[in-house]
Amino acid sequence: MVPTDIVSKAAGEYALTDSDVIAQGSWCSFTRPTMLKTTSEAFDKYAELFYQCQKNVLGDRAHYYATDPFHEGGITTGLKPAEISEEVLNSMLASDSEAVWIIQSWQGNPTSELLRGLGDRKDHALILDLYAEKTPHWNEGRPGAGSYGYAPEFDSTPWVFCMLNNFGGRLGLHGHLDNLVNNIPEAFNTADYIAGIGITPEASVNNPLLYDFLFECIWQDDATQDMEVVDIDAWLKDYAERRYGAESESALQALEILTETVYKSSLNMKGQGAPESVVNAKPALNIGAASTWGNAIVDYDKVELEKAAALLLEDYDTLNSSVGYRYDLANILQQVLSNTAQEYQKKMTSAINAGDAEKFDEISAKFLEIIDLMDRVTGTSKYFMLGNWVNPAKKLAENADDFTKDLYEFNAKALITTWGSYNQSVTGGLSDYSNRQWNGLIGDYYKGRWELWINEYSKKLHGEEANVSQFNNNYWFNYGWEWARDNTEYSDVPTDENLKVLGEEILANYSAADPNADKSKDIDPNVNITVTAGNFQTSDKPENVLDYSASTIWHTLWAGSPREEHYLEFTFDEAVEVDGFRYLPRASGVNGVATSYELYAMAEGSDEYVLVSSGELDSSNRDWQVFSFERMNAVKMKFVVKDALSDTNGKIFASVAELHFTDSKLGGRTKGDVNNDGEVTIDDATLVQQYLSHIKELDEESKTMADMNGDGKVTVYDATLIQILLL
Repeated sequence: MVPTDIVSKAAGEYALTDSDVIAQGSWCSFTRPTMLKTTSEAFDKYAELFYQCQKNVLGDRAHYYATDPFHEGGITTGLKPAEISEEVLNSMLASDSEAVWIIQSWQGNPTSELLRGLGDRKDHALILDLYAEKTPHWNEGRPGAGSYGYAPEFDSTPWVFCMLNNFGGRLGLHGHLDNLVNNIPEAFNTADYIAGIGITPEASVNNPLLYDFLFECIWQDDATQDMEVVDIDAWLKDYAERRYGAESESALQALEILTETVYKSSLNMKGQGAPESVVNAKPALNIGAASTWGNAIVDYDKVELEKAAALLLEDYDTLNSSVGYRYDLANILQQVLSNTAQEYQKKMTSAINAGDAEKFDEISAKFLEIIDLMDRVTGTSKYFMLGNWVNPAKKLAENADDFTKDLYEFNAKALITTWGSYNQSVTGGLSDYSNRQWNGLIGDYYKGRWELWINEYSKKLHGEEANVSQFNNNYWFNYGWEWARDNTEYSDVPTDENLKVLGEEILANYSAADPNADKSKDIDPNVNITVTAGNFQTSDKPENVLDYSASTIWHTLWAGSPREEHYLEFTFDEAVEVDGFRYLPRASGVNGVATSYELYAMAEGSDEYVLVSSGELDSSNRDWQVFSFERMNAVKMKFVVKDALSDTNGKIFASVAELHFTDSKLGGRTKGDVNNDGEVTIDDATLVQQYLSHIKELDEESKTMADMNGDGKVTVYDATLIQILLL
């Protein structure tokens, strides 16, 4: 790769013509470096000069050379990839007989032909399987494959199992721990050319548990034997004690919850990296991501993460002297707030769609409170502070002229906002690619964006003159560009705010818990229910509506189909008492989201359906929706989608994420009715708090009713859940 203007600059024995180079187009509106043709007479001369200059600057001790001419693009203009790679390796070895060419495995690179060009010198190459913890490529090679080799293990080339995890420095609890636990031993025990493990994150200082595990998991008592799968339960116990400096059963339980939520592979397969905070996204009615290649979909149970935060808080006084503990607590509380912000953003949209100004003002005020809390939480750790990013950049230029000082500060701030100028930010899609959940950035930059948007929509809903159409890409680019050019000072000194007090406030008042998500009254779908549909797309089967997973759905044929085929039919093995149902629409996307329905029931001893419920569905509300009807004994139920959204002209669809039938009499005494007075009130939450303060005692049944999250214990979090139920 050479400068784009090299033909006009090169002279003498290094003179070039246009026929010696290939323009490489652009990457996200940045101009890619030009490629010097490997078939040109000049290539060998330039290669020799390059390697000699590199030795002069860096010395002659390293033998690893990284070059990826076709990473995320590249143009060959008639050159054959095999010939290119052959000549590239020739020039490396001519300069350094011990040279090893480092090649990244990513998005179709390396091509099988590029690998073929290595010939019998594959020991002079090393492939980095960049995202092996999520989308490995080492075992994809096969005859005729365009990428990753004509045989497994990149055509028998040495390779490294890498964990990427992070994109752009974007923060959030996220990872594929169980894949690391199982897939690394599998690779070492079955692959012939694996050379080791590595990390390839675009930024670090995030999800430390994953890095600790990755670099520990390959150590074995006997390296001549097969690699053993690490006992993750035992490892977590040791990790918690050494990270926090003391034993804590509650802290261990918190980490165990992380392995089943934020670090569980099957719940973290969307987009690149962690689910992004809607706070970091440009304000909009519908937000699927904050950055072009990211996502904002949380597939795990958000309430479970709140439970982890409550558990981590339990031994605060014992563990607070540990830097690792304070980091983890701030990190989890920040994620809890990010999850809750997502719920309030959706509620703001619902209020706007309903034209409810009073509700919008109430919800938006709460949303801004959450942003303030996020800024306070991140302000307790230097690792989550904007000042700790901008100030070191400014320090690098402290002895330079004013222009250079401003440039260093601007670059640091632009990288995490606009990334580049207009073309790269907007046309190239890089705006907010490197968004961060940092103190200062949250409270100033992101909150400022949301305040502008909220104020304008509030005026519109109140019938005042407003201009909500101004909030386009141009508007937000100019907002970011102005912020990046500003010289506002940001602190890099953490506050001494008590995270225990702050954490308890967050869990008590800002939970993402949805009372409608309570499944205690559901008729057990694993016992006696089967479901069929009028039709369905193969990947989106009707039984998905019973699996308690928001990430799987029933969807009618993608090609479209008649509305009369858009129904789900549930058959019970034996008659059941039923008086309601809970409905959850798909979490994202438009097609098939129901706007109206009819529900029919077939009573025991009958062969005819009767209508028991019908009405409109709020398609802007992607949370659980609960409905009731007159109690009856039924053997079949039929849910009919009467109308639904579609973004494809001429095609109609239906979809449902979850649908569960309920019996209000299931479970006897109602969860949360701690004082056994027949209803759940604030008195029950107060009684739990009095029990925890050793003021009142509870009998065993009352403790069971107080254990709202079902973890076998009564904690302050249970009192919080009772209060949420009353909202």
